[in-house]
Amino acid sequence: MSVAIVTGAAGLVGAAAVKLFADRGLDVIGIDNDMRKVFFGEAASTAWNRDRLKQTVARYRHEEIDIRDRDRLNALFARYGRDIAVFLHAAAQPSHDWAAQDPFMVLPSTRTAH
Repeated sequence: MSVAIVTGAAGLVGAAAVKLFADRGLDVIGIDNDMRKVFFGEAASTAWNRDRLKQTVARYRHEEIDIRDRDRLNALFARYGRDIAVFLHAAAQPSHDWAAQDPFMVLPSTRTAH
């Protein structure tokens, strides 16, 4: 089994990558914790896109992980190990204004922020 791991999987670039990798025969593990909803409210949530991927991409599996949570990421990488063929980091902090207002929200951490 060849696995692609995509962070930011429910976003624009991430979702396109999920479809591409699945179409090329890889099992895809999508990582996304819908921080857009935290920053901008329910109307900005990417949950609809995550749900669409889960329903329409047979080779897709979703992981609700904050990419700052090292323990959960390490466990994910340990689970798939040598089966990982590609890793695409498409997760991003969606607001420069928020980063200036609350820089600790975007700093790497060993704990989950939300």
